Amino acid sequence: MQKSIEHDYSIDVVRILAMFLVCVNHVAGGYRGMANAPTIVDRAAAVSFWSLAFVSVNLFMLTTGYLGINHTWKTKSFLKLWGQVAFYCIGGLLLTALMSGHFSFSNSISIISPIPFANGYWYFTAYAGAFFLFPYLNKGFLALSHQEQKKLLLTLFIVICLFGFYNKSIWGGYNAVWLLVMYLAGAYIKLHPIVVKSRYLIGLYVSTSLIGGVLFSADSYMRHTYDVSLPLPGLDYTSPFTVCASLACFLICLRVKIASPWLRKMLVLIAPLTFAVYLIHTHPFLFGYFGRFARWIGEFSHYAWWHIPVVALLIFLFCLAVEYLRTRLFLGINSLIVRCKRTV
Repeated sequence: MQKSIEHDYSIDVVRILAMFLVCVNHVAGGYRGMANAPTIVDRAAAVSFWSLAFVSVNLFMLTTGYLGINHTWKTKSFLKLWGQVAFYCIGGLLLTALMSGHFSFSNSISIISPIPFANGYWYFTAYAGAFFLFPYLNKGFLALSHQEQKKLLLTLFIVICLFGFYNKSIWGGYNAVWLLVMYLAGAYIKLHPIVVKSRYLIGLYVSTSLIGGVLFSADSYMRHTYDVSLPLPGLDYTSPFTVCASLACFLICLRVKIASPWLRKMLVLIAPLTFAVYLIHTHPFLFGYFGRFARWIGEFSHYAWWHIPVVALLIFLFCLAVEYLRTRLFLGINSLIVRCKRTV
């Protein structure tokens, strides 16, 4: 009898947390939540929230590598994911055309092309470029010894993170190359669990995140005051501080133990819905509407220190609800098709 594989609920925690942090990032930066903070205290809180949330994209690829190193990657799984992307990509275009009464053919084509990489979503475009390399990465990485795997990752981090530390225009992480590096890091953690006390991991996550935020604030001040930019990257996906914070946050989440049956059910329900949160609120045509909502709440709250996490949570829950309704609709349609086939 084949032994069933126990579900890893900690990975569900990572996926849900990472997507919520994406929303925090966009509320803080994309919707100008930090820029509108009225006092120094509110701005410091806003920068802190953004800094702590900047690990979000790295968390996604760490999770992919953690799960994918022993996984057989099939084109079918990519096509299923692309179907979801195509639905929201085209659906968002049609929805905004109906709401605005205007349809720009040229802008629409630039967003949905090149198919199937959905030009409007940078992360999915980069992920698509990396996806077809996963099987080869798995074979090559597993063929290396433990020491060779460690040396490979160290070399990649030195070349990309530390070299980029002195020239932040070289790397930013918005590409398939960086996603592949994070994939290998997640794979390494799966193959060779890292044992560090939780309090040290929490301290590393908070301290390195906030150092990145301080560097970001200093760079912003220097650029606006003296028109000079610091050479040190504070909040970039490839920044050494962000990388350390991402690894620490990921290891912390892996230690989360979920014992409650109802909480386990909630995690299993919510985790598969989270990718749609990214597709909905970052849609090039819908992003502005979410921005208006964020600004409306900001005027009500006077952009107080709690503005960013609260607005991020509202956007997160709204998008989850939309995706839940979509999945139920599609399940209903599929069930109806199956019944029709049986009666024919």
